[in-house]
Amino acid sequence: MRALVILVVSAGLCLSLAACSKSNTDEGTTAAVSGSGVAAVVNGNTITMTDVGRVAEGFAANGAPPDPKAEGTSFEEKMYYTAVNRLVEQELVMEAAQENGLTITDEEVEASLSQLKAMSGGEEAFVGILAERGISEDEVRRDMRTNLTLQRYFEEVVNQNSPITDEEVQAYYDDHPEEFGPQEEVHARHILIRTDPQMSEMELAAARQKAEEAQQRAKAGEDFSALALEYSQDPTNAQTGGDLGWFRRGDMVAPFDSAAFALGPGEVSDVVTTSFGYHVILKEGERTGEAREFASVQGYIRNQMAGDRFRAAVDELRQTAEITVVPPSAEILVQIAS
Repeated sequence: MRALVILVVSAGLCLSLAACSKSNTDEGTTAAVSGSGVAAVVNGNTITMTDVGRVAEGFAANGAPPDPKAEGTSFEEKMYYTAVNRLVEQELVMEAAQENGLTITDEEVEASLSQLKAMSGGEEAFVGILAERGISEDEVRRDMRTNLTLQRYFEEVVNQNSPITDEEVQAYYDDHPEEFGPQEEVHARHILIRTDPQMSEMELAAARQKAEEAQQRAKAGEDFSALALEYSQDPTNAQTGGDLGWFRRGDMVAPFDSAAFALGPGEVSDVVTTSFGYHVILKEGERTGEAREFASVQGYIRNQMAGDRFRAAVDELRQTAEITVVPPSAEILVQIAS
């Protein structure tokens, strides 16, 4: 399957993935485009099922789960609406950027492309990645131009009119003691057996069996660090016995977070499933941590505030837009599932 190269812009520029599948137009409009290969219409501009498939594949290639707030009951439906929502909001911002006369030069695109090649390990490695994913360099340039436009819109239209001040950042810190004050912390280790959405049922079953085998051996009293060295596929900490250090609530993905904090010290979890794969967790200890110093979190706060501001700007664009979203076709759900 082809996969879209996901180009990363700063955290503050990520488009909101809040569900937008409720149309501003009537059911007749939806019926008119259903079955035509169109996934959405934004102010008269179409987003195709092919577009949605590319973005969904890109999410899968980068291990990104669907937005839990997106419509749909199955994984494939939620991934479809997550991709549609991303493209709808991207279209809204691109239209606004054009209305504000914002353009990206070819030189800027080439400069960013050179940076991406360097990050990929050089020209040869970059070409290999594109060949593996079936993507052309022109497609990368197009996506690069889009990302640069989104970033410029934020910088010149959203942020420039009212920059985030140091006083606002300090006020945010002072107003959120529940986030930055002393909190319960856990010290844990884990064993990860990785999965990805393209695995077959047989492959997933084999991965889970491996996780259960490690869990049973840990429960039986074998040294957890040695088991992590033997089993874990987490490249960041397998060599250190799966040690995750101390972390607060919310630092880990939700299922892992809930399981780790529910354990007693020295207790081993059941197999925990997350978007990364299957985990076995050992809780080594718990404590009340110290408050986070302002200097250590002000960059995080500024990015958080920038993201909130950008999402508010997108929501404002949405209020005056004509948006129709079409339910997924059977073909696109099969494509996402594969």
